[in-house]
Amino acid sequence: MRRLALFARSILPYLFVALLPLIGSCGQESLSPEAEGFRQNTVNLLNNLVEQVKPYMAEEQDKQIGEVFEKAFEQPDQEDKPLRIGLVAFNAKGHVLVGRYPKPKKPEQLAAPSLNYNYANYKGISKVINDGQTSHLVLYSMNFKIFVVCKPVKDGKKILGAVCMGCSPLISGSEMPVSEKEFKDMRFD
Repeated sequence: MRRLALFARSILPYLFVALLPLIGSCGQESLSPEAEGFRQNTVNLLNNLVEQVKPYMAEEQDKQIGEVFEKAFEQPDQEDKPLRIGLVAFNAKGHVLVGRYPKPKKPEQLAAPSLNYNYANYKGISKVINDGQTSHLVLYSMNFKIFVVCKPVKDGKKILGAVCMGCSPLISGSEMPVSEKEFKDMRFD
């Protein structure tokens, strides 16, 4: 019996290392290359934007946050790869501070959503502003779906608000880059 216990203890670290790839993939099915590209680009964009808007979120400096968003659209446009998404910043109470998205008929121009609308009751938004967790959700309209990914903006443990990216055929002018099932299966943290 003692030999069995010693054997089990000696093999346990090797077993753990062998199973580690399986443990790491739990919660997210294997993604298509297009879906993985979409996921990675979204994570990179949101991480970058969160860092850029953080200095302005505590004071809700919407003008400066708007300028950060506008610059995010300028670079890809100069490379003839226009950014076909919507961006929104929420304060810690779920109110829209700033938003930018391409105009459907003139994608080279940016539009702004209605301000002062409160999204705090939307499950995905409340998860971000109340729990400080990255969240993603699908918003449904009569004619289309919007895939939304939100990342909290924090100062230490204090949640200052959130930055969200939305993608829909109305904004992008084309089909969604991923299926709804793939989107729901993704992890953006």
